[in-house]
Amino acid sequence: MLSSVAFALDRLGLRRLVAAVASYAYSGRRFTVDADRFWVNCEAGGTIVSPAIHTQSLASIRANVLDHWCYRYTPQAGDIVFDVGAGIGEEAVVMSPMVGPRGLIVSIEAQPTVFRCLERTIALSRLTNVRAIHCAVADKPGTARISDGHIASSIMSGEGSEVPQRTIDEIAADLPAIDLLRMNIEGAEKLAIHAIPWAKIHNAVISCHDFAGIPSKGEVLEVLRQQRFEVTTRAALEGMPWLRDYLYASRVESQPGPTSDQRAVP
Repeated sequence: MLSSVAFALDRLGLRRLVAAVASYAYSGRRFTVDADRFWVNCEAGGTIVSPAIHTQSLASIRANVLDHWCYRYTPQAGDIVFDVGAGIGEEAVVMSPMVGPRGLIVSIEAQPTVFRCLERTIALSRLTNVRAIHCAVADKPGTARISDGHIASSIMSGEGSEVPQRTIDEIAADLPAIDLLRMNIEGAEKLAIHAIPWAKIHNAVISCHDFAGIPSKGEVLEVLRQQRFEVTTRAALEGMPWLRDYLYASRVESQPGPTSDQRAVP
């Protein structure tokens, strides 16, 4: 209820008042608005900075990350994780303590405003093992245009702010391996998959966007098969149709046994 009221008030330019009310309503959490009018959601364990009002708790964020992105593989101490389409840094906040001081999270975000929030999330949460990179990811280097909205921004329309474009091949050139590749880039996965150092990848979770009218699942699946990954999918949950388009891929030698709600893609 409070969240819906907060969004309505925010449209009236009363964000600081909403932050004060939210800080009172949510015990153990503090909400502020910074000089750029970014919403700052702070609690023990981490701080999330967002262009829009964000009241989700870290416990809820962690549950979502574990369910959506760690469904087949959970990062371990010392792992290297590529977080492609990192958004405001929710996954980084959850996975950073998992990989620990010997591990590394490479958080890649293209949308300029969202990237600024990502950098602040990393700094305020003191995520010293997270490396933030501002670029779009595709099949070749150059420049791209990304839509200006901070939710589901994409380079596929060719409109919006101009940003640098790089390949995962190039970004990962100095790394020995990638224990988990997480990718959620609003349709551009169909480009990015053609310039990935697959021999370095142990596990991958790729969000395809057929549900949003951007067919990519078949092409991504074919590449994963060619690279000899075992791939599983899952059914959509109520209100979350996108889950059926997630592809969970692992090298056979690093696979845990499948559970009853996982099914191998034939």
